[in-house]
Amino acid sequence: MPSLIHAAIIKLRENRLEGIASFDAILEQIENKATKVTRSPHQDIKKYESLVRQVSLAELVIARARSLQAKFKVQTMNNTSTNSVDDLQTFVSSLLEQPEVEVLGASRGPAGKIIHKLFIAAQKSANLGVDENPLAADPTSTSSVPDFPKAVGREYILRTTVPRPAPYSRPTPQRMFCVLVKDDFRLAGAFTQDTTFQ
Repeated sequence: MPSLIHAAIIKLRENRLEGIASFDAILEQIENKATKVTRSPHQDIKKYESLVRQVSLAELVIARARSLQAKFKVQTMNNTSTNSVDDLQTFVSSLLEQPEVEVLGASRGPAGKIIHKLFIAAQKSANLGVDENPLAADPTSTSSVPDFPKAVGREYILRTTVPRPAPYSRPTPQRMFCVLVKDDFRLAGAFTQDTTFQ
């Protein structure tokens, strides 16, 4: 078993992707844990299972990173601007690191255009079975397939920084979140206030 773990760590090191700080931390954790588990005089199967789960997590990070890079790199072949290529690389690494990422330039930016094209391709493939005979359709006519799927619900997030509870208090972050779906809605708020200068 230690030989397999060692081979897995070597393979992870070979497939390591640059610019992903979380992957380096995961790899370091795996190496430290592998050192402890494999050198222990008492071999515990539960510790090996935990180590294998960490290796599979690292493999998942690599697969996600390669998938995102492939999706965003295909489109950059036409666009030779170094700024947009750098922006896309930053965007992809941010997607892997953070739960929410801002798309610079919205739908008109390089990342927004690629995301829009990915949605169009997904919608066309999802509605391919709906058309009776897709080959008989006139190629010059516009498609009746929408670019984006129909919204299941709407989500609103309001974020601000205001002085609370008094106008002379230090400004603190405030957040309100609302989800509206067909039959119900959810509303949540997170409000803070300055406790020093009330």
